[in-house]
Amino acid sequence: MEPSGLGATPGGVRDALRAQRFLLPELLVATAILAAGFAGLLPFSATPFLVVLGRLSLAARRRRARCRAARPDWVATALVGIGAGIGYQGFSLYVAEPRSLD
Repeated sequence: MEPSGLGATPGGVRDALRAQRFLLPELLVATAILAAGFAGLLPFSATPFLVVLGRLSLAARRRRARCRAARPDWVATALVGIGAGIGYQGFSLYVAEPRSLD
């Protein structure tokens, strides 16, 4: 594949800017979902809502959930997922809802 000369991304600068326009709204919605979960406003875990947000994000960007261009590195993906889960759980237990030692 030859470089397009338009930027560092395969689709060029225009595709990169198009993808970035969704970044702030997505972060705000994800933050609102997590805050609602911590406040007890959601009927169950925030995870299904975040999965739906991710799927809508892919649809808005006209991307597929799976990229066939490169093989995924499953070990790295699993390690990142496990690390993110441990970090999120630690944040939830010790920062968002700390329990007193009384």
